Amino acid sequence: MKRIGTLVVAAMCLTSTAYAGSKKDILDEVVTTNKDLKEKCGCTLKFSWSPKIDFTNDYGSSLAYNIEKMFESVGEGAIKWCQQSADHATKFCSMVKSVHADEDKTVESPYTTNKGPNVVSFIATKIPQQIMNHGDAWLESFLQTSKMPERK
Repeated sequence: MKRIGTLVVAAMCLTSTAYAGSKKDILDEVVTTNKDLKEKCGCTLKFSWSPKIDFTNDYGSSLAYNIEKMFESVGEGAIKWCQQSADHATKFCSMVKSVHADEDKTVESPYTTNKGPNVVSFIATKIPQQIMNHGDAWLESFLQTSKMPERK
């Protein structure tokens, strides 16, 4: 009986470490991305995710991975944009201040919205086996037209 109790406790510790590691990976990506943004664009972004996102459910680690990769993609897209000219960098820094990740369990395709310079990118989780994020798909269109791309 003691062995079973020890195994259960060990399994619980490993599970909580794995999920904490996923959040840690997101936070590490935020630090890396903001370092690169500061160097190439002259500004940083406030990256965040909804407190309602459950990283402990069946697809929680996939969701955390998608958020990490979305933040990475936004950073890469922004740096590509900023490297075109000083005016591009200035425009980016004035038009995008924050990127917030959220989950939409009702759609199969991701989308992005904004209220001024505050961007919310929704990860599509209607089909948990095929979680998709919007990455930086919205970035160039938004910076060129001040409008988010149409939802599909």
